[in-house]
Amino acid sequence: MRLASFAFFVILVLLHGSEQALSQPLSMFRDGPTRTWGFTLFGLLAFIGLKWIWTLIRTRRISDLLAVVPALPLLGFVALTDSGDGWHLAASFVLLGWILLFFAAKPSVP
Repeated sequence: MRLASFAFFVILVLLHGSEQALSQPLSMFRDGPTRTWGFTLFGLLAFIGLKWIWTLIRTRRISDLLAVVPALPLLGFVALTDSGDGWHLAASFVLLGWILLFFAAKPSVP
């Protein structure tokens, strides 16, 4: 998972090389000349999510698993819908909120 996370970070930094690209959301990289890299980023996110789910299954952390599993179909929907579509925007905000709430509500381990 570390290699996939590092690859995601490196590709994202390289794609954000121009000042104009800094204001673009991730899904906009699927449009135009960076289409392949945009889908690669979404593929890496899906791989990281699946790996995370597999780790939660192996460690029997069912409560975390129930919170994480719904995020993967949302990611797939966001990855496959048009960037300007209203459903795409709604799903991306729900996905972001879902993940943020998961980490905000998760009790910290002392």
